[in-house]
Amino acid sequence: MIAPMKNLHYLIVLFIILLVLTSCSSPRVEPSSTPTIATQTPTISATPEDQAEATFTPTATATETPTPSPTPTTPPPPEIQYVISTELDYASLTLTVAQFISIPNNSSTPLDEIMLIVPPNLYKDAFRLNSITWDNSQEVTDHNLRGSQLYIPLPEPLEPGMTKNILLYYELWLPPNNSSSEVGPTPFGYTTRQINLVDWYPFVPPYREGQGWMIREPWAYGEFFIYPAANFDVTITLKNLPQPMIIAASAPDSGEGETHRYLLEQGRNFVWSISPSYTMFEEQVNGTTIRGYVFLPDAIAGEQAFYATVNALQLYSELFGPYPHPMLTMVQADFDHGMEYQGLYFLNRGFFSSYDGTAGSYLIAIAAHETSHQWWYGLVANDQAREPWLDEALATYCEYIFYEYYYPERLVDFWWDIRVNPYQPAGWVNSTIYNTAGYRDYRDAIYLQGAIFLNDLRNLIGDDAFFAFLKDYASTFTNQIATGNDFFRILAGHTDADFTPLLTTYFER
Repeated sequence: MIAPMKNLHYLIVLFIILLVLTSCSSPRVEPSSTPTIATQTPTISATPEDQAEATFTPTATATETPTPSPTPTTPPPPEIQYVISTELDYASLTLTVAQFISIPNNSSTPLDEIMLIVPPNLYKDAFRLNSITWDNSQEVTDHNLRGSQLYIPLPEPLEPGMTKNILLYYELWLPPNNSSSEVGPTPFGYTTRQINLVDWYPFVPPYREGQGWMIREPWAYGEFFIYPAANFDVTITLKNLPQPMIIAASAPDSGEGETHRYLLEQGRNFVWSISPSYTMFEEQVNGTTIRGYVFLPDAIAGEQAFYATVNALQLYSELFGPYPHPMLTMVQADFDHGMEYQGLYFLNRGFFSSYDGTAGSYLIAIAAHETSHQWWYGLVANDQAREPWLDEALATYCEYIFYEYYYPERLVDFWWDIRVNPYQPAGWVNSTIYNTAGYRDYRDAIYLQGAIFLNDLRNLIGDDAFFAFLKDYASTFTNQIATGNDFFRILAGHTDADFTPLLTTYFER
């Protein structure tokens, strides 16, 4: 559990005052009201100051030797905190947003600037920043937004262990899904059947000692954002709805009436999708609510994809460690693309239309794939641009593990024959998104060759060592950002086998 910063409640109250005193004008959309930040502090965990302080008194023994006091534990570093209040005007497809961010300096060196990633600014005319202020109401006037990068110089260096808090006011104009942008197709935007809010707010990139802010350039395929774990308190208000709407989100809705509130602890991001046309499936598994949202014409296929998600979550929880969040959401995408996010994933609509009624279809395989990303992307993050194999190769191989467990006699060989072998994959598993010739080469090297490498590794070291290694890897790097070196370091602790020949075969040194 991560302790919220001590003055978060004070700052949220201050934020409300600022919202009352500050107006955000718009030449294109005149919102009826400015969103306000919830007055209730997110319930995440008690601060060390809130915990009872034990007093240890030495106890005399026969030899008068005092009992040593326990060694005090070091509290975990503070997490990034987001408190976001937004109003979606459904009729005009616009959002007005007020966002509070608490940014700790967990490095050992002072920071002279803060960097934010602003994904919506990659879309033409989709993002307008109205103002930025520090928590002491001082307006930030010398910031610089270029592409998806927002540079904010600090008035004085942020020392190690200190936290800086900022308030942002901005507006979003949603683009049509798959509209022109600096990147390839993403779910962000709207279709005639759904609105998808993914990578929709400014976020803090990781800061790595000796390297600085971990920011990668946009690319036409693959993923390039890197998300540190953070805590979210998101309030959503809807207006101008033509009919009742259903919200699918990364976390349970704890709001009341027309106010929708979501709390997510130690998540990579918070996303939501809204539609009047969803049919919902729901199941409880070990305290986790699993929901599937699909369009009515695809309800039969959707139900099968939903139960594949349920089964995959149960299996991966046993193999890699418990699923750490209260909800997992599957959403049918109204576009020919799929994507994983924290607590929610989109499933390509093409897989629904091609579903043949069998467990061997891509609909089921990719449901298992995307569910596994809650471990390999969500629980353990990685540099998705420079080391995409760390999540995509593992997620692809988890499809095979899913079939091996649930359909051992019928679909194990079938999976290899349909999913991997026909493409005769080649390429280095540790390729980046930038040094492959196109999406096909990227997929073949990272997803498919990656799955072959993992299978060869498993055959080399044996099942017991392989699955013990993966569970250890997941546990060791929970809520962190792992590297390939981390992967192989943990692996070396679980086997005496020489896996150097596999590295020579599959990895560019």
